[in-house]
Amino acid sequence: MAKKEKKPKSKKRKIIEWSITGLFLALLCTVAGFRIYQAASGNSSVFGTQFPVVLTDSMETDYMVGDVLKVSNVKPEEIKEAFDRGEQIDLSFKWNIGTYSKPNIQMMTHRIVDVMYFEDAEQNINLCYTYNDNVYSFDNRGYHYTFVTHGINKNSKQTKEGEDLTNQLQFSREDQLVGRVTGKSQFLRVMNQIFTSVWTLILLILVPGLYIVITSVLELFSTLDDDEDEKLVAEGAKISTSDDPLKGLSDEDKERLKKQMLDELMKKGKK
Repeated sequence: MAKKEKKPKSKKRKIIEWSITGLFLALLCTVAGFRIYQAASGNSSVFGTQFPVVLTDSMETDYMVGDVLKVSNVKPEEIKEAFDRGEQIDLSFKWNIGTYSKPNIQMMTHRIVDVMYFEDAEQNINLCYTYNDNVYSFDNRGYHYTFVTHGINKNSKQTKEGEDLTNQLQFSREDQLVGRVTGKSQFLRVMNQIFTSVWTLILLILVPGLYIVITSVLELFSTLDDDEDEKLVAEGAKISTSDDPLKGLSDEDKERLKKQMLDELMKKGKK
């Protein structure tokens, strides 16, 4: 049986298939990239940088809710040196917004008010700190550095009436340090908005589904066309063989018949 030759695809079909495949691969690559970004906005970093999303308004208008920050890993002594030089420093650190028994560790970003260094890290228990006539106590046991920070938005929704975020301090030790804010990423902000949208989820479901449906339909029509072509060829072969007067004769019989016909022609010619 002769090997069935595959019918070449039309130009239009190739364009449709490549377009769908390209869109699908682009979505997959974008999703993969966003997953890397999400990993970097947690406890992991990409080339020494993390990209946390701003979740509250405590640092508005410098950092709006939904902004994606660039937070670079730095050493505690580098932060102190920069602060002593008079630089404005926004620090990201891990903060427990839950309870001691049920901790809920989140990344927080606030502005540094002070950087304290303790030579004897083992004896710094229940220390006091005065700021704007308010007295705060903190525990620096086992660590040399403590960073004093607060938010900058005096009209934050996180405060009660009459309160001020600039009087609500956090004392984070060096083990809570994540890094220093070095900028914002507009691209990742847009990506975060896109991939946290319900419409994106619907699109990610629809595109693969449409891809499967369209390619299946194209394959179905291609198969039907191939079957029709084979049917026409078979019918043509049937017609040609049915008109053959020598059908059913062996090659030897055909040769013998030809020889007899030739002999008869020669005899008639001699007469």
